[in-house]
Amino acid sequence: MSGAVLSTWAFVAVAGLIAALAFALAQVTAGAGMILVALGATAWTAYVVRRGAMLRARHD
Repeated sequence: MSGAVLSTWAFVAVAGLIAALAFALAQVTAGAGMILVALGATAWTAYVVRRGAMLRARHD
């Protein structure tokens, strides 16, 4: 195992999805896209950290 929680493509795909959704939301309501980016990136980071901790706990 390489130690990675997910593949690089998963991170690229989620970043693209967050950016696309934020852009679309910003077209409707000014400033809302940045809120979505902040919340989406925080939620994604929390998920990856939790998943990594669970995988390490299972293999240690």
